[in-house]
Amino acid sequence: AAAAAGSGDEGRGGGGGGRTTTTRPTGRPVEIARASVFTSYKKSTPSNSIRVNMFDDMADANYDVHLLETPEGSGEKCVDIQLAVEMLHYATVRDAYDVAILLSGDKDFMPALVRTRQKGKKVGIVSMRAGCNRALYETPNVKDFDVVWIDDFLDDLIVPIPEAELEGRGKPRSVSVFTVNKLLYDFCSSSPTGRRRASSRDVGRFLKSLRVEGGEGGSAATTSVLEEIKSGLGGLRQFLYDHADDDVLTVTDRNGDDHVKLGPGDNSYWIEAAAAVGAEELLVDEARRTNFTAAEKEFLREYGRTGRERMGEAAYYHTVLAEEAEAEARGEPPLVGPSSSGVSSSAFDSRAAGGGGGAEEAH
Repeated sequence: AAAAAGSGDEGRGGGGGGRTTTTRPTGRPVEIARASVFTSYKKSTPSNSIRVNMFDDMADANYDVHLLETPEGSGEKCVDIQLAVEMLHYATVRDAYDVAILLSGDKDFMPALVRTRQKGKKVGIVSMRAGCNRALYETPNVKDFDVVWIDDFLDDLIVPIPEAELEGRGKPRSVSVFTVNKLLYDFCSSSPTGRRRASSRDVGRFLKSLRVEGGEGGSAATTSVLEEIKSGLGGLRQFLYDHADDDVLTVTDRNGDDHVKLGPGDNSYWIEAAAAVGAEELLVDEARRTNFTAAEKEFLREYGRTGRERMGEAAYYHTVLAEEAEAEARGEPPLVGPSSSGVSSSAFDSRAAGGGGGAEEAH
């Protein structure tokens, strides 16, 4: 959820955000006084994950980011309360803002909007049509302006994907999002270091070693799973950004103080599998929603029989090197040891056979 507060050049403006006070006209009808973002992340989320990095980038762009660390389970209501308190607090601060703009579609904010208006401030709402509760725009005395629908401005907000990449993503795929997630989860959770994570270089090699029928050349052709991800899903990193659930898989760039590069050309990153409890249930739910092709079903059956044979210690070569280098940098003993877990094929619906996964560079 997000909120923007602003003031008009000459008294109360209509609709945006602005500076807390203006002593002379600026030539603009609205000045942004404050742009606040409210969100949460689980305590187990790596500090250098894509999600945390995104909000760090917003903070660098002068957003007022309220990032709430929550225990495993929930935190949404705490975020909602934070936003409502912030809006009402500044509504009582003299000249803090004239207009509050709520970027949300949650009707739980209605009491805060009403109280903000009672404090003499104006209120606007920005939302998506499909995600906005009707009560927000049908209930009287909640807002001062018509809702601004983001849908109407998507052409201005979205950067188009290059046509060549779009053509690749539009091709029929031999593996579903579920299958890729399962392969990644199995491989990372079976790391011999016991840390449930693997280097993207090893992950890419493993995916390249897995062959699936029904590639671009037709039903008789075979292609690697890695090539399927590159041609139809934008590559491994893009797949993780678009389709990986933080409760199943997380990504951590190896460029922070706690990470050691294995060489000047090392652009690898960690892919980490979440704890089995909960993650496997999410994978099962995804499997039940997936319409598998005949080729994919056959691939999963074969994978269930032989997949783990590809997950010996040799498959984790770069993972072990990176773990040892980082442990040495921290002054700790190597963390290499037996895998603490693994996913059994019985954990999944019969429609999504067996378990095992693993590895190659896939940037």
